Amino acid sequence: MLCWGRRQFCFFLLVVLFQGLLSAAPLRIGVVYDGKGMERSPYALSLREEMQDLMGQEFELSIVESHGGFHLLSMRASLEEAYRNPEIDIVVPLGVLSSYVALTRDSYPKPTVVPHVFDDRVFKVPDDENLIYLESTRSIEAHLEAFKELVSYSKLAVVGDESLIDLEDFQLITEAMKKSAEGTGIELVFISVTNRPKYALDSIREQGCDAVMLLPTWRMYGKGFEALVRGINELKLPSYSVAGEYEVESGVLATITPKTHISKVARRIALDVQAIALSEPIDRTLFKFKVFSELVLNDTTAHAIEYSPTWRTLRKARLVKILGQPQEYLLNLRESVEWAIESNLDLKSQGYVVQSELEGVRESRSALLPQLNGIAVGVAIDADRARATGGIRPQYAAEGGLQITQRIYDEAAWADFDIQRSNYRAAGAFRDVRELDTIAACAIS
Repeated sequence: MLCWGRRQFCFFLLVVLFQGLLSAAPLRIGVVYDGKGMERSPYALSLREEMQDLMGQEFELSIVESHGGFHLLSMRASLEEAYRNPEIDIVVPLGVLSSYVALTRDSYPKPTVVPHVFDDRVFKVPDDENLIYLESTRSIEAHLEAFKELVSYSKLAVVGDESLIDLEDFQLITEAMKKSAEGTGIELVFISVTNRPKYALDSIREQGCDAVMLLPTWRMYGKGFEALVRGINELKLPSYSVAGEYEVESGVLATITPKTHISKVARRIALDVQAIALSEPIDRTLFKFKVFSELVLNDTTAHAIEYSPTWRTLRKARLVKILGQPQEYLLNLRESVEWAIESNLDLKSQGYVVQSELEGVRESRSALLPQLNGIAVGVAIDADRARATGGIRPQYAAEGGLQITQRIYDEAAWADFDIQRSNYRAAGAFRDVRELDTIAACAIS
């Protein structure tokens, strides 16, 4: 009995140890935002989803969120607190200011993944084994150039969160925009906002701006941001979003940052965090994250502000509509081709030309066919005159006749017939060419 008890105890101990080995290891990630409210941004939502999908079953995952109050001093304090917190294993500064503060540090006590590097030419990124960064943000000059290709403007309103425009210790974005606008004749009007859309709209109206570029407005979300965009559209001004497609779906006219870019950045951050947690070597060539650009236009907004894009713009753009509005019926390829043929006025005009040439063929051919002429004559005189003629002229008389003629050979008539037939065939062939060109343009556009 004693021996059996020892065996049971050993077996129980092995089971406990085995379960301990199989249980998920804890992984605590400290995410530091620029300020309160950023946790609702598409980047934050996408990052949480990617981390949960990638590591939710592998680790006992917990995310500790904090923010820096949209000021550099409080941001530095929040990062220091994340580094000192023993409950945090990996630090992710998920914001513009937090990324900037992280990259200007001298040392990194814990593994740190920085997703935003605006311009590594401005300051040298530290070379530290605990630092992983992604050059995943395209330059502000690229956004300005993309917007300039869409619309022509001379006075551009740049609307963004107060932390991105007014902070004296952080002027990377404003200085880069001013430098890019030098010598172009474009005047930049910087309008910093927190959560008051009316202030931004009044400033745009008073300054007489003819276009609007939206930097991230972290503290103006939901109905506040919708009111801002609605007011810009009511002013009939073209707008551009630096943040991306999510804002275009809210009514902004255009962007070159699609949703897929945000999800790819979030997935890359999650993969780096997983590699750190598993003690795997980091591929440092991934620091140069490929920035994918795609022109996205809001078709509803374009109609509302009476903006007519060029054919070249339409061919490379992906059209979206404001979320919540009913989507129009999508045509398949056959329906698109049929609609293009039916609505093409050049094809309709050429169709009338073909019908005209067919009438010419019929007319010229009629000269070669048998000709039938009919004659009918009727005469009526009064009864007295008829009696006076002694029957020579009746009171009522009618006569008629038919004449049939057929040309045996007429060189001019046959030549005219051949010419008209050739014209008819040529007109039909020309119409077919235009129809095929229309089908090809519709199918490959």
